Amino acid sequence: MNLVKFLQYLALQGWKLWSEGDNLHYDAPQEESTSSVLVQLKQHKSEIVELLREHPDLLHIYPLAYNQKALWFLWQLAP
Repeated sequence: MNLVKFLQYLALQGWKLWSEGDNLHYDAPQEESTSSVLVQLKQHKSEIVELLREHPDLLHIYPLAYNQKALWFLWQLAP
């Protein structure tokens, strides 16, 4: 999985990630704080900090409205 998509997936799950200097901080929903996610965050820490520095709005996810979801579904049926 692409690192940007992984971070956006976490944001959709309710994770909050931010960096202060070279430190990466997170706040996760209690049930979502799995060890596999934490391992991936630690493994790619420097890349994530750099991404957050270069693109501070990267984790601002705006969910689709009901009408947009319906249009997307129709497009998948018959593009």
